[in-house]
Amino acid sequence: MITIGEKVKIIRNEMQLTQKQLSRILYVSRGHISELETGRRQPSPKLMKKIEKLYKSIPQVQVMTPTPVEVKKSWFDKLLDFLLGWRG
Repeated sequence: MITIGEKVKIIRNEMQLTQKQLSRILYVSRGHISELETGRRQPSPKLMKKIEKLYKSIPQVQVMTPTPVEVKKSWFDKLLDFLLGWRG
């Protein structure tokens, strides 16, 4: 089973983001991202939902998850969908 910290690191690596860039997307501090990745901190339920949504949008994860995908979107399109979806 993959830990939440590992998921955060996978998200960052696959989207080629720094901790600071991901922290801006998730509206948390860079230190918060670091603590999540190292397992020193657990996310709030709200943050957990955001992380899970981003994690599931990564193509590598989609290959491992048997869910039908009708239209293939780029990771950037999925990121935009994610950002626009949970804000409004």
